Amino acid sequence: MDVSAGRFCDFQTAKSNMGDAKRGQYSRAAFLKIHQWCIYCGAPAVTTDHCPPRSFFIERKWPESYEFPCCQACNDESRLDEQAIAVLVRTSMEAPSAIALEEWKKLLRGIRNNQPRLLAEWGELRGVRLKAALRQAFGRAADDWRWDGGGVINIGPLSREALNRFSIKLGKALYYRHTNKLFQGTVYSRYMNMLLLKDPIKQMEEFSKIAPGSLHLHALWTIIARAICLHLRLQR
Repeated sequence: MDVSAGRFCDFQTAKSNMGDAKRGQYSRAAFLKIHQWCIYCGAPAVTTDHCPPRSFFIERKWPESYEFPCCQACNDESRLDEQAIAVLVRTSMEAPSAIALEEWKKLLRGIRNNQPRLLAEWGELRGVRLKAALRQAFGRAADDWRWDGGGVINIGPLSREALNRFSIKLGKALYYRHTNKLFQGTVYSRYMNMLLLKDPIKQMEEFSKIAPGSLHLHALWTIIARAICLHLRLQR
């Protein structure tokens, strides 16, 4: 579906001198008059969705132009996935700021309350398995980090399912952001741990061949894979 007659714009273009609440309502209504269809399923849009969500960013300072027309069902069904992935994307090996740490703890409390099975999955690597996983990724240098209290998050089936669902959603959002068209077709998503793959370049090249008509992506994936591998070697 081509919606290019109403070029994508952020809400700033629809704002006036109203108060903050009324301005937000006005801009959303104006936006939905132009962008009338949910970018995820094609149903009539009744609200807007932030993708990536605000929770991914410290102090919720997100890119303002990444807000999309959405139906209520699609908006609601991804809430738990976004909550989980926010914890993952904001988990760092570097010491966070006080604000970032407090926000991360709040997100983690939400997982504990809403998705206890997922939290249990994240903590499945312990003892010998934790030691082996860290050494496989970082070598013996990981021992010092583990002794200092460092750990890993186990990405199991529940986590992969959430990552796949969000990847598909993000792909459709970015497609709409840059083409002003609803995506029609199949989105392919696959989780790969770049630290543990024996041959990341080969794996990404093989994945690029799965989707029909994706041969033109083959060279691009090779470049991306080589860049990631170089980055990982420099980090070790």
